[in-house]
Amino acid sequence: MMDNREQLEKANREFFQELSKSGEDLMKQSDTLALAINNLYRGMTSPRTAISYRKEAERARFRGSDLPFCPLKFMLDNVRERPRYEEINYMSEFYTTGGDAFHATLQRWLGASSHMWGKFKCLKCGKLYPEGSKESDNSITKGPIYCCGQLAEYEELQVSGKHFSGHMDGMLKIHRKFLASEFKQMGEKIFARRMSSGYDKHHFYQIQVYRALLPKWLELPEDEFHPFVLLWYFERGDCRVNHPWILKYDPSVYEQQLALVIQTQRYIDKKQYRKCKGICNSPTDNTHCPYNQMVCFASQEQRDKIIDILINIG
Repeated sequence: MMDNREQLEKANREFFQELSKSGEDLMKQSDTLALAINNLYRGMTSPRTAISYRKEAERARFRGSDLPFCPLKFMLDNVRERPRYEEINYMSEFYTTGGDAFHATLQRWLGASSHMWGKFKCLKCGKLYPEGSKESDNSITKGPIYCCGQLAEYEELQVSGKHFSGHMDGMLKIHRKFLASEFKQMGEKIFARRMSSGYDKHHFYQIQVYRALLPKWLELPEDEFHPFVLLWYFERGDCRVNHPWILKYDPSVYEQQLALVIQTQRYIDKKQYRKCKGICNSPTDNTHCPYNQMVCFASQEQRDKIIDILINIG
């Protein structure tokens, strides 16, 4: 017979053997779960995993994000009878929402600096400043605005014209004059590329058009605005790394864009669709555009046929 000591040692051995076996089972279960989670996330981040949603085109109007204006894309988006569908995936939404958070933080602190003008909204009670204003009207005030014991959020300034609508990131008042401003956040590699090759042309057109519309929209005299515009670039990985592009305001940019819109609308009304030309200079321009390589760089004969097919199939 085993004495009490031997029985205790045996019981301990059996206990730890069972615990070891249980631990191995738990480890296998844990590894299996980790693999499932990794597969789930890999699937989410795949560009092929996307959600389609319906998006109605706005005839005869273009937005800052669509600039520079492309007659071909505008025509095909508006003439084709089937509803437009756009896709969004996890990665694009990740960067978009990250950019939104960056904008909100920068705008809030610029408002706290007393240099930001526009509308401000209390996130607690929903009150909009200037008091009694609406999001769509042209009234503005200077930050900072405090409400319900906290700093009110900056509401991006809505700018509208007959053929244009958009939201400008900020209107700063520096040296007693207003400065139309756009803030852009980008990854380290793109930021470095912009520092070596210059600002993005899409951003240039966007801020130039906003600046052209501001005096009339806000009912302020031209001499209250700087003859410059601001493109302010920030690196996503380190908010301290930034570069302000101070560019000369050129009213002819807006005039040229507006003339293109009006001319394109005339072509559409007369069903002269083939006269609507694309603006891409190379296949790498606007790679997000569905018509870039399909239409823009085909021969003239092929281009006309493709346009006819796209229109007729809706």
